[in-house]
Amino acid sequence: CVIDADFNILRVNKTFIRMVDMDEDEIIGKKCYDVFSGELCHSKDCPLEMMKKGEQFAEHESVKERSDGKEIPVIVNDARLDRDGKFVGIVEDFKDITERKQAEEEICELQRYNRGLIEVNLDPLVTFDHKGIIMDVNGATIRATGRTREELIGTPFADHFTDPERAYKGAMLTFETGEVRDYELVMKARDGTETMVACNASVYKDQKGNVVGAFAAARDITERKAAEHELRETVKRLEEYTNRINNLVVTMLGEITEKK
Repeated sequence: CVIDADFNILRVNKTFIRMVDMDEDEIIGKKCYDVFSGELCHSKDCPLEMMKKGEQFAEHESVKERSDGKEIPVIVNDARLDRDGKFVGIVEDFKDITERKQAEEEICELQRYNRGLIEVNLDPLVTFDHKGIIMDVNGATIRATGRTREELIGTPFADHFTDPERAYKGAMLTFETGEVRDYELVMKARDGTETMVACNASVYKDQKGNVVGAFAAARDITERKAAEHELRETVKRLEEYTNRINNLVVTMLGEITEKK
């Protein structure tokens, strides 16, 4: 639309008419801020006020309100109008970005949902790039390592295990094969606490199918390993006991045979 130096609308096109949902004769001659108001109206940052001071062009994102109260997110482009070297008004162009804003909100909502799923998980969860550098962590990782999110992000994934070389190999193996299952490591915390974990990792891709990183979950298997160790010790003791019994039986049978 074309607006004069006193904020009066002089000319509009069909797109603007549809956007504000008014008849052309209802628009022409009205103040621009009465037809399609925004947060910059009546302020020093109003595009028309800026053009009065010599600006030639301006662009900004805004939420405009129609006379019926409906709000529309738009990108506004303004250009200064001069006649005989004198400022006479501006030309304003509005691009409706409602769909884009809805898509952005849906993406944000999905990100919040995904973050919620990650944070409620009791296992340490980490994402890392092709070089094995940590890109994100959840609260469980922060608690397990005794380090803040800021301290963890940007550091090598492998540095947080007692065997960095094996941890790095596991991270790279994920990109080579697409996933790694039950890869055993020992996670180390800032205070020296060590936790035996089984890592499961898989790559994730962007919309074009390109691998952009890997997602790894570390399950604490300390109790399982302790149980396995106890089981092995029990089996060992049973075997030793069985051998002693067998030896004793053999000895007794030998003595009985000799007496006969």
